[in-house]
Amino acid sequence: MRFWRSCKGIYVSRKPNHKAGRNSFKSESDSRVRAIVEAVADGIITIDSQGVVESFNPAAERIFGYDAEEVIGRNVHMLMPSPFREHHDSYLTNYLQTGNAQIIGVGREVLGLRKDGSLFPLDLAVTEMLVEGRRMFTGVVRDISERKASELALKDREARVHAIVDTVVDGIITIDGTGLIETFNPAAERIFGYAARDVIGANVSILMPEPYHSEHDGYIAKFMQTGEAKVIGIGREVTGRRRDGSTFPMDLAVSEMTVDGRRKFTGVVRDISERKKMERQKDEFVATVSHELRTPLTAIGGALGLVLGQCGEQLPENVRKMLQVAYRNCGRLTLLINDILEIEKLESGALKFELEDLDLSSLVQRSLEDHKEFAGKYQVQLRYSGPPTGSCVHADERRIHQVMSNLISNAVKYSVRGGSVEISVSGRQNTLRVHVKDYGKGIPENFHGRIFERFAQADSSDTRAQGGTGLGLSIAKAIVEHHGGEIGFSTKANEGTEFYFDLPMKRSEKKRKTRRHPCALICEEEPDLANLLAKAVQAEGLCCEIAADAATALRRLDENDYCLLVVDTNLSDDGGFTLLRSLRHVPGSDQLPLLAITEDGYNSEADPRLESVGVKPLAWLSRTHPDLGQFRTAIHQVLLKQNRPCILHVEDDPDLTQIARTVLEEIADIHQASSLEQAQRMLREIKFDLVILDLELPDGSGAELLEEINSEETPVVIFSSYPPSPQLSGKVQATLIKAVADNAKLRMTVRNLLNIQEQDLA
Repeated sequence: MRFWRSCKGIYVSRKPNHKAGRNSFKSESDSRVRAIVEAVADGIITIDSQGVVESFNPAAERIFGYDAEEVIGRNVHMLMPSPFREHHDSYLTNYLQTGNAQIIGVGREVLGLRKDGSLFPLDLAVTEMLVEGRRMFTGVVRDISERKASELALKDREARVHAIVDTVVDGIITIDGTGLIETFNPAAERIFGYAARDVIGANVSILMPEPYHSEHDGYIAKFMQTGEAKVIGIGREVTGRRRDGSTFPMDLAVSEMTVDGRRKFTGVVRDISERKKMERQKDEFVATVSHELRTPLTAIGGALGLVLGQCGEQLPENVRKMLQVAYRNCGRLTLLINDILEIEKLESGALKFELEDLDLSSLVQRSLEDHKEFAGKYQVQLRYSGPPTGSCVHADERRIHQVMSNLISNAVKYSVRGGSVEISVSGRQNTLRVHVKDYGKGIPENFHGRIFERFAQADSSDTRAQGGTGLGLSIAKAIVEHHGGEIGFSTKANEGTEFYFDLPMKRSEKKRKTRRHPCALICEEEPDLANLLAKAVQAEGLCCEIAADAATALRRLDENDYCLLVVDTNLSDDGGFTLLRSLRHVPGSDQLPLLAITEDGYNSEADPRLESVGVKPLAWLSRTHPDLGQFRTAIHQVLLKQNRPCILHVEDDPDLTQIARTVLEEIADIHQASSLEQAQRMLREIKFDLVILDLELPDGSGAELLEEINSEETPVVIFSSYPPSPQLSGKVQATLIKAVADNAKLRMTVRNLLNIQEQDLA
């Protein structure tokens, strides 16, 4: 007999000796052995010294596909493929003569041949035995097809993983729990400039600049002890260090894994130098566009506004109409540029948010009041429902007002004439929801998925018909999401659309809020008169709030600081006098300027209650014939210094300097400098109460002047085409962007700063 030589083969024992067989199974022990052989999962085959099969158990039958009768008495090489079949007998003869074994007593993987001619891998173990003086051999075989298939699949997966790791553009680095590098893929070699063989076994901190290089081991040790992660499982932008010592920005994501009971870490790095370069180029482009477009647009819009405001009625009709066309289109272009620049800043994270605790219901109601005149042009009514106060959020008032402005103006423009827009605030668990619902034609279904995209319009004619830029909803979405909220809509064809946004609710604390800007409170229940007075207040550069009853006014006075209170004494249920009498109990009310409105102006004989209120108004106004000139004069007494302020305006554009002078000369003496050198000279010679500063000057940056200005004594307003850096913003009191801030905003900002200075010196 003979066994196959390489890793392929199988066999068993002899042709049966019937007499020996009968004797061998007589005992109970033989019966047990036979039962085991027949039940075992491995194939067991015995052969004699000639290679003839003597036994072939059931497992062997299943493995090879033969019945025992088909194999017993035949040479075992029938179970072997070529060339092992042909060599088997000579191998067996050689072993019997020399004892030189290749398989016997060793065990190995070989190939077997099934009855159907198919090949399969198997494990083979052969042992030699002596039975009644005859040499015999037992082979134990196990089909390992599934195991080999799994091994092959595993090798294939490993090969794929290695191929991916070796070809991916991101650097992949693995380290152990002490920070030593274990793997370093080709992309990491390209990124850092090291060959893998130079860094494997070294501490990963060699890839970091100071101070991270020195701090890294301590950080890993702390993480291993406490689980406190700064990078692991988070991902962030960090600085890497190349072999040549140069540093570069990169994105880093680190994950933790356990291999054979040991903690390891995988870092995926991406060189973002090119991206950062492109971002800088984009920022420079935006700044250039901002300056080159906003400066002339501000000058054009300001000049046209002044001409139309001061001389419009005296111009020929056709000239006035042409100027109005120019003014409107200047505004549209300004709006488009501002929207484009704003959404770029939102997406890049460069837009600053000034978060504070706000009463959302009050903010929404103010937005509604601000848009009543706009809605009137479309013959649309604005209606509010919801709690008057008590809905507190932590948000940027200006940005949320911007969202409201977009939603309300859209709802108005897409409403039918004579229709209405319903605005409401509702609470749900830990959020507040603002609803803006119109009853227009609805939003086409094929536009639903694109409605918050840039320049999105349901119809290309919408932009022309409604005057939008297609950026408003995209900006609104970004603002709401920045506040941790969500925005959405529901719509039905020919029934209307409801837009809504949710903001996290903040429980109000009983704490008086100090405002950044002076604000007047008007307590007036008649909407038309309240709006008339509010516009007069806003025209003087103040912000304004309206309370429709005495209770609301008292609550707001208790929660906020105001610079002026306007009260109608003829409120329902004697509310006006109740408010005036209650002022003595409001902290700081003795310093609060008061304007009182009566039926015909002050007349103590007609109404003796006026003598008993315990407060002395700065002025009395007639309810039936309000004198706005007297009203403005009273406001001036509140806000203006007795001594006329002196302002330095540093600006090289002559058109803008002329417009600024026209806007501000009523409240201050204006000195103008068109260059850095001229401004430096004037600052040495004159003490200014406020400086308005452009950053782009012919002979340098306006920021250089900040070293010569004591900003604690002299407020500085940057009025430029692009926002300053965060470091620069921290050195000034206000920032205005050309073409974003209009004449009223400039006037209000200057008045606010001068008013604050006056209060500080008082």
